Amino acid sequence: MSDATRKPSILKGFRDYLPEQMILRQEIIRRFKDVFERHGFDPLDTPAIEYIEVLTGKAGENEKLMYAFEDHGGRRVGLRYDLTVPLARVVAMHQSEIIFPFKRYHVAPVWRADRPQRGRFREFWQCDADIAGVDSMTADAEIIFCADRRAGWRSGSTTRPCRSATGAFWSGSRWHHTRNAGRHGLPLGRQIGQDRR
Repeated sequence: MSDATRKPSILKGFRDYLPEQMILRQEIIRRFKDVFERHGFDPLDTPAIEYIEVLTGKAGENEKLMYAFEDHGGRRVGLRYDLTVPLARVVAMHQSEIIFPFKRYHVAPVWRADRPQRGRFREFWQCDADIAGVDSMTADAEIIFCADRRAGWRSGSTTRPCRSATGAFWSGSRWHHTRNAGRHGLPLGRQIGQDRR
């Protein structure tokens, strides 16, 4: 079959997000960002492509899971594997511009050249919050507290949400995260509309 007549498709391990899915995804990300910012974390974004030496400095055995290639300028580069390595590079490059402790969050896609399996994709989103430049268990406790809030737990809550980044369902007055909102008989369009009232 020639390329001109190929049936439209995407690579295995990747997926499209149609508007209904994106509206739900954007709402979940917005809520994550809101929690991070209420706890004093600042947003950070980094390029999707890094020099391969930056990416391989930390990954070790996982190097074979990286998308690495030579660009048109002859440079060895790769798609970011996670969000921690770019953070380390940012801190090293911008030490004189950063105020420590540096509290940052980063919500962005990452890529792994792993074999796709059920629930594992080659492109997915990570949500990280880190505190750099402080060696204290207080910083660890702050991250745990923030993660607890991000997951949807609230003091006095009678409903316990499941932890998952793959979906959410609306119940009563707030979102609950779950593996499949449809299993709970809640149509996604209705959930989103309820939350916007």
